[in-house]
Amino acid sequence: MESLPEEIVVDVLDYLNPNDLLSAQRTCSALSRSARANRLWRNKCFEKSPSASMRNGTERPAQPPAKAPRLYDADDSIRESPRAQAVNRWDLSAQDETVDWYSEYKGRYAPLHAHWVADQTRQQLEIKGIATLGGFDQAVGFLEDASICIWDLSQGPSGKRKFKELGRSKPSVLFTDGVTPGESLVVDCVSTFPSQQKAFIAIGNILNEVDLNTLRVVSHSKYAYPITALSQSTPLDLPLTVGTQWSLHILDPRLSVISTSKANHERVEEIPAISGKSTAILPDFSQSSIFSRSSNFGSSAPFSDDDMPPAWTPRVSNLLPSHQRQNPHWMAYARVEPGPLSILHHADNEILLAGRYPSILSYDRRYFPRLQYVIHSGGSLSALATIPHPPARASASVSSSATLIAAGEYRGRGSLELYSLPHVKPGQNQPSQELPLVTDTSDEDILDPEANPSTSSSGGTLFSYKNRQEAASSKILAVASHGTKIVFSDSEGGLKWVERDGRSLVRKWNINGFEVNHSGASVHGDQVARKIVPLDAPSSAHGQRGDADLLIWTGEKVGIVSTNPQFADHEELVKELEEQDDFQNASAREEREKAEEYSKTMRMALERQADERRWMSQFRLKRGYF
Repeated sequence: MESLPEEIVVDVLDYLNPNDLLSAQRTCSALSRSARANRLWRNKCFEKSPSASMRNGTERPAQPPAKAPRLYDADDSIRESPRAQAVNRWDLSAQDETVDWYSEYKGRYAPLHAHWVADQTRQQLEIKGIATLGGFDQAVGFLEDASICIWDLSQGPSGKRKFKELGRSKPSVLFTDGVTPGESLVVDCVSTFPSQQKAFIAIGNILNEVDLNTLRVVSHSKYAYPITALSQSTPLDLPLTVGTQWSLHILDPRLSVISTSKANHERVEEIPAISGKSTAILPDFSQSSIFSRSSNFGSSAPFSDDDMPPAWTPRVSNLLPSHQRQNPHWMAYARVEPGPLSILHHADNEILLAGRYPSILSYDRRYFPRLQYVIHSGGSLSALATIPHPPARASASVSSSATLIAAGEYRGRGSLELYSLPHVKPGQNQPSQELPLVTDTSDEDILDPEANPSTSSSGGTLFSYKNRQEAASSKILAVASHGTKIVFSDSEGGLKWVERDGRSLVRKWNINGFEVNHSGASVHGDQVARKIVPLDAPSSAHGQRGDADLLIWTGEKVGIVSTNPQFADHEELVKELEEQDDFQNASAREEREKAEEYSKTMRMALERQADERRWMSQFRLKRGYF
């Protein structure tokens, strides 16, 4: 066996089913290495996909791919078998992307289960917002009692993640200004900065800056309008983008507040926002404001006079004597009507916005607050995500470095949309000197997905695709890139995985349970995944993994959707059952103690009432003496 070339061994193993391949991996090291070959599991992923029907000639063969075959040289492609050609057409991974197809097979076809966080205080407090911290092994959130909590999400020996509470602050530490956390409906209301050990939590129009080392709020920023979205953490450690109901702001998390006053109301920094007719608006310095006129920002914003401004660099602004601070807020801000629901940072300087307006807005941080370009959608979008590779199925004339995924609603149905990034023609990378306002266009300008479901381009350089018929029957709430797949959630509690073309179904699952009755099986529950965060695992020796766990937030609780087994062995299962029994016994014992205490209290009250009645009966008055 060891003397045979690995290519021949892989071809022989290709006749086995996946379960037999798992058994073959346990025989010897040489066979284990061959049974984990990427080419082998890539074929297995294809065989279980709907595209495998092309092998039987049930579908019209697609056009040859624009990229060269992945397993053979371009000169040898003519000698490929029909199966190999079908696999190459089905594989939508990028040409320079290395995929661990064994983990990709697990992510596509292994059984799924959800593990929900349990409140150890037995108060069953709702989690009103959450964000990952650092390398996706920790999460930060806040509860309905305005307390802050940190959880450990690291994997155990079996690969299973568990929620372990690392710390919790005292209740009511967040400044809410009359808005309770239970009233907040913002999805991206928590943003973290691991390098600074900070988190920003938005409740109403208040932005709280939290020191994660002490779980204390170190500053508050009050905006003129309610906050609708915060940008999420990125590896580049970019400035925080804050979207309110009518404006867009940029904040530098590296600069902190040192307040010399002990009064709580003096520690709240107010961020002014005066309405106007221009897209770029400057605060009105004639009114009462904490900003001093002796600013070092320059005439409008901290930009260079060069044709290509450098990366963003903060400047310093002096505040009132009671606040020793380097001002982290930019004095210029952009008007967005209505406010964004999702803010996405792309590359070094691009800021993308989506919300209840029919367009996706793009800003360049170096030219902020000038609008860079607009992508017309026509729908109401609620989530944005990116794939760090050009769009799948795009023609060779499309010049793109990434794919933008937008999800939302169009005429009552779910809308899943793909765009090339940057979505601008060559020679138009510079923002316009004018300040354009976003205007709506007619629905006739929207691509009909049934007429041309694969491509849509403008001038042969831009790519866009909109799936509004088959994506979902209801509004799409969240979307993310998951391996070589796209995962999104709808308003019925469903999770659906599709290929990178935006339409080929991979699998679907519902986070709610099922109940079986005489009429059949039906979904039991009303939970929906409002936020999806892939907990990326380190790449293996075979490439990028495709079975990463998903952190989901329903607006009330947080859970992890995983393909890893719930229990590594029988001992772990027994331990889990014992912990559940201990928890149930403790709860039952607590209920018994409460019942006994209540019974004792009622008995004492009745005995006291009887004593008072016997004592008062000695002074009973007789009739006729008056």
